[in-house]
Amino acid sequence: MVTAAPVRAPERHCVVPVSDREARCFTSFRRALAEATTGRITDAPGNAAAAAADRALERRINTLAAERQRGDAPREGYVLSIEYQHENFGGSSVIFTGFQGCDGIDNGTIEFEFADLAPIGWNDTISSFRTYSNCRVSHFEHPHFVTPRTLFQTTLSYIGSLMNDRASSLQWT
Repeated sequence: MVTAAPVRAPERHCVVPVSDREARCFTSFRRALAEATTGRITDAPGNAAAAAADRALERRINTLAAERQRGDAPREGYVLSIEYQHENFGGSSVIFTGFQGCDGIDNGTIEFEFADLAPIGWNDTISSFRTYSNCRVSHFEHPHFVTPRTLFQTTLSYIGSLMNDRASSLQWT
């Protein structure tokens, strides 16, 4: 008897502005990042893992936040973090955006937060992440920032066994 290999669900790449909490999803990472940056970056790799490894792309995303800090008008389109379904930045992804980047000062002030990942279909899904725009992110096991949680960090190719596929809310500083 031959058993067929399980069919993998197609990857989805979503964009979620933390201000309105509505997910817009695409089959292409390139299209999702173009949406996340309000059309300012349209030539990202189509693959999320390749994009995570692209240092030139990282600089371009971070430059957008630096431009905002110089006084450009506030608008959505600044990438706070990209959260990935699998370790090593693989699988589906969700890009969280804000109206500006973070200030980069580690004084305990929460600059952005997302209280419940379940409504956007990302509860207990995150395995790796990368932050941008001077942000660090903390992952909480329960909605509404109930501990346990991770420290505020910038990038992990594997979030670790204590939080893998367990995050339910996020805060950025």
